[in-house]
This record gives sequence, C-alpha cells and structure tokens, in this order.
Amino acid sequence: KNYLERINDIYRDAEIWTSCMLDIGEAIGLDTMVDIMLSSISLMTAATTMPEAAQMMLTTDSLLYGGKHMLTMGVYFNERKFGDFPVGLSTQSNMETKPFEIFNSLGFANGTGSVTIQFNDANEYDISFTNMHGKLIHQSNNISIMYSLDAKGLDAGIYILSITTKNKTWHQKLVKFGD
Repeated sequence: KNYLERINDIYRDAEIWTSCMLDIGEAIGLDTMVDIMLSSISLMTAATTMPEAAQMMLTTDSLLYGGKHMLTMGVYFNERKFGDFPVGLSTQSNMETKPFEIFNSLGFANGTGSVTIQFNDANEYDISFTNMHGKLIHQSNNISIMYSLDAKGLDAGIYILSITTKNKTWHQKLVKFGD
C-alpha cells in the first residue's frame, strides 16, 4: 500500500507508515531509524500528514547525522508515495538544458582538486555556495566563462552550488567526502 491508496481510516492507513518505517529500519538500522523518528516527533502535530512527517524525518536526519541517511530514506518515502524525495546526488526533476557544465566533481568530493563550472554562453552569472544548513560559504559575481571552487578546508558534507543569471537560478548538489 502507498499513500495514494489510503482510505482515511487512521488505523488501517497506519500500516502505510509503519511498513515504510520497517523498510527504512532494515536499510539504515532500527536504532538509527528510531532515533530519527523519535527526535522528529517534536516537530509534528495532530494534523501532520505522512508526507510532512517524512520531510520532518529528513530534516531531523540532517540535524542528527548530517543527512547521511537522506537518500536511503528518500527511496522508501518515494515507494510509499509520500512525495518526490531525492534518491541520488544527481537527481534532476526536470531535464532542461543548463547553460553550464560542471567538471571534476569527483576530485572535489575526494578533496584532491577543484570543481570547475564552464559556461556555454556569453551571459554573466552570480555564484553562491552554501552548506546544507544554509550558511553561505562562498559567493562570486559577474562570472562569464569559467569558475573553479576548491574543496580544501571544507568539512565533509553536501553543499549546494547556486548559479544565477537575470531571473533564472539553477542549483547543483556537490559532495565533499571526509579526509
């Protein structure tokens, strides 16, 4: 059963949530899943829906474990139709053509090199680089051909690269592994 097949009976629909929690527990460990679930309860109300609870669990995983289980939990939340959660680092919801290409993300992830953004047109772009907590790590404006970001000095984690021109913004996830 999934969330779209619910019948609005609190007891019979509960199996959708509990089955999902058991699946996640098998994948990331029951102790870890229970820790995330119990810690996220304080964010919930009596009116919280299952999709909202799923998002709250992902937020809690981000706070407790730095988002370590986010992609795994996303797979099971998507199976139960709680939403469209990320299940991979390069998940792209729409396949629009971006006016740039990103090179050496593996070197960036390993801390052995810089990630390079190469632009495919003559526009000027603003770049911002934030961590998963929303803290601005770096910002540059009026970039037009190529730009590089070095991973040295960055903590392990997931980062968001935002590239903006005129009235359009693109976001790209980058990962930095531990040393």
